[in-house]
Amino acid sequence: QVQKFAKQASTPPCATMADPQWVLAREAINSEADDVEVPHERINRSFAKRSFAPMGPGGVRQSIFTLVQTAIGGGVLTIAYMMRLVGLAGGVFLLLNASLIAVFSMDILMRAAVKKEASTFGELLAACFGARVQVLLDLALVFYGMGSMIAYFIFLGDFLPAIVSAFSGGAIQENGTLRTMCILATLAPIVPLSFPKDLSALRYVAPMGIIALLYTAVVVLAKAPGLHSAHLKQSEFGTIELLNVDWNVFEAYSVSVFAFNCHMNVCPVAAELQSPTSRRSSKVAFRVVVVQVVFYLIIALGGYFSFMVGTTQDLLQSYASSDSFCLVARVLLSCALMVGIPTNNNPTVRAFFGLIDSCSGTPEADVPARFYPLNREGLRHFVAMCTLGIEVLVAIVVPDVAIVLGYLGSTVGTLMMMVVPALVMQATLKDQYPVITRQLIVSFLTMCALVSAMAIVVLTLQNLGMLEKANPGIVHK
Repeated sequence: QVQKFAKQASTPPCATMADPQWVLAREAINSEADDVEVPHERINRSFAKRSFAPMGPGGVRQSIFTLVQTAIGGGVLTIAYMMRLVGLAGGVFLLLNASLIAVFSMDILMRAAVKKEASTFGELLAACFGARVQVLLDLALVFYGMGSMIAYFIFLGDFLPAIVSAFSGGAIQENGTLRTMCILATLAPIVPLSFPKDLSALRYVAPMGIIALLYTAVVVLAKAPGLHSAHLKQSEFGTIELLNVDWNVFEAYSVSVFAFNCHMNVCPVAAELQSPTSRRSSKVAFRVVVVQVVFYLIIALGGYFSFMVGTTQDLLQSYASSDSFCLVARVLLSCALMVGIPTNNNPTVRAFFGLIDSCSGTPEADVPARFYPLNREGLRHFVAMCTLGIEVLVAIVVPDVAIVLGYLGSTVGTLMMMVVPALVMQATLKDQYPVITRQLIVSFLTMCALVSAMAIVVLTLQNLGMLEKANPGIVHK
């Protein structure tokens, strides 16, 4: 195949198969890279071959699966609740707005990470603005990563007791003790999955997120007509609202932003991406957001139509525990969360080591061994286990996931998805975007960041009881 392409291309007579352009071509054909640009011709493979070839490290599919898996844990089950807070039209608008934020910011960060050869968020900021900025961002990323995983453990604490109770035929009742035991039990599979250094090591379990998302969307959509008809007759479920504007719009905005946030892994994915051209970076960003938008809209609309004002923060809590189809959804989403936690723990640990490097002034690998009780790999494993332990303890004590997601989306989520991309675009990527396009994107991200800043104030006042807060919905047993 390479020889065939070589004959067709208008290359100089002296061109050989050892030339760099043909080395790239061979790699494209023998891997899952779907295109490689060479000076005289673009080599393309068929859609079928690209879609069903073995999934190698750094490919487009693996990158998409990893980023979708990163985002799926927290947002997917709260978006119906988000739509309940602001109404049908308001919910669709917030989802589309968050999708624009996500696609712009991911594309910017991936291009910049490739250009600056940065494998973490902190390294990217250090390359763009200096080492002092890296310290602040790495610290923020550690807290954000841990906060995200706390939310995932809270969801596991919702799912697993219902699963255990269902499989025991009701002999084991759902209670706080069972919830605690279930959360602790998840550490058995999660801890080993958190040890690999590279995200590509998780490529074979990363598709679990999309599988769970697809099944959940089908179940929610299929049940929506029947549940909507039944609940219209019950006054506690109310009716569908087209638009609802009150103080809860800020919580809904923050939840929608968090739902699309997979940015913890954007720089690591860009660093591992094969043939990391601007075109491939844009392709990954666009496809990730398309997958999210399609499934999020299905689940948000189906969930809100099903339960209306009774929609809960965790959508599956709105369904009866005895529902067998929802039981399978809980099992699949539990598996997806147990993969999503290691996927998010990886960049969190990287950010922690970035703090070590910045504070010590010496790369961790060069620090004398006496400063560390363990070697480099052992220390990384130790840090991974410590972060997981802290997250589990907080998840056991704090069961309200909307509070966690709201603050994460409006604080560090805003920094990662709006503030940093806008600054990086102005500092590093002036040569990759037209002037008008760059100005429009920066203006859009800046306005969204200002709304997030207002959300922090409103959420704080609501949690202090100074502003009215939405009720948690109707939980079915």
